[in-house]
Amino acid sequence: MASNSNDPRQAVQSVREQIQTTRRERERLAEAPLTKDEVAERVDSWLTEQASRARIDLLASDFAAPGRREGNPFRLPVRRGDQSSVDVGPLMASLFRDQVREAILQELPEDDGAVAMAERPGKLAELEKKIRELERHEENLIVEAEAAGVEIQRRPDASPDVILNVEWPAAAEA
Repeated sequence: MASNSNDPRQAVQSVREQIQTTRRERERLAEAPLTKDEVAERVDSWLTEQASRARIDLLASDFAAPGRREGNPFRLPVRRGDQSSVDVGPLMASLFRDQVREAILQELPEDDGAVAMAERPGKLAELEKKIRELERHEENLIVEAEAAGVEIQRRPDASPDVILNVEWPAAAEA
């Protein structure tokens, strides 16, 4: 990463801009939406969990009871103190699974910028490595400038281990 400029301040500023750009890229990656396939898997899992709570068996047993009273079989009894509402999500997921799934998936934005969860750790590690290399280059430029009598302030958010030139040992292999 050789500097193309004779002005050390300009060279450091250029590297700092690259650091900021790479950090923004890392943030976008970390916050990127999931792919539609991954969202569909999450929705399917949620619907399965919700449907398992529907207790359609209680409705069926109500119809099968010999002394069944007339009334609404979809009446959802509330058994928790003064609770006045009930979650009908499980019943909807059980009876209208495909329609609920489709309604949710239709509202998803396009996959623009979507990143699969499996790809994120590797891409994030690459960006972290790039940021680290840029910070080392920035520190080298600052040290060179200081040696030439030019004082350049370090960024408040600069990595202390880069400034102190700490090299962490690689993890011992088992």
